[in-house]
Amino acid sequence: MNKRIIYEIEGRLGIITPALQTKGVNENMTDFLLRIAKKTVPKGARWEIIDASKIPLDKTFRDSWELVREGMEEME
Repeated sequence: MNKRIIYEIEGRLGIITPALQTKGVNENMTDFLLRIAKKTVPKGARWEIIDASKIPLDKTFRDSWELVREGMEEME
């Protein structure tokens, strides 16, 4: 899976790696990712779906990562 769901709430960044084996047989990838986001992103968090390649591999300074808010949706 090359997509991740990222979210920010209270200044903290969360990264969700969806488990592809939970995708429905007739479910397209967009619907699958939206279903996982609605189920796992905390209420009130801003989130978006991105390519995994956009996430830095070095986790040393993960607590200082910031999200660019363009295109992010808010979970209701």
